[in-house]
Amino acid sequence: RAGMVRSRPQRVTWWLWTVIGIIVALHYYESGARQTIWVAIAAIVGPALVSLLSIPFGQGGTTKVDKWCAALCIVCLVLRAFSVSAHGILIFALVADAIASWPTLDEYRRIPDRGARAAWVNGGIGAVLNLFALERLDGWLLLQPLFLVSLHGCALYFLYRHVPARTELVNA
Repeated sequence: RAGMVRSRPQRVTWWLWTVIGIIVALHYYESGARQTIWVAIAAIVGPALVSLLSIPFGQGGTTKVDKWCAALCIVCLVLRAFSVSAHGILIFALVADAIASWPTLDEYRRIPDRGARAAWVNGGIGAVLNLFALERLDGWLLLQPLFLVSLHGCALYFLYRHVPARTELVNA
């Protein structure tokens, strides 16, 4: 079909996001953030489904960047396991999440037409709405939702930074 974009998810990103989602959800549950845990649960279910679909339809997983990202995420997650502070646990999980995002964001930077724009817009809206679900403005509880807003913002910037104007499409 003309104009249809076929997204090919980065395997390493989505598998790491699934594992990190489990860790973040456990942190939210342990820290008492029950009112916003639905986003953390979605951060498990959504990536898990994409991870499974990435087996036959995805790409990557064997490049140097993929291997470095996976290794650095594992280091962060191991450090997280030894952290006695709930705040340290959250920081290590978010750093791992940022590292896991790199292959996908880098691909969107290089090839903006590869991403599923509607999915990232919907995820971004959900991340912003999650900010309004907080009962109190505690910096530590804000950290993960703000990270998600930033992540979606970066992805959307790369995906939309050069969308041809209607006149460019007509004249092409």
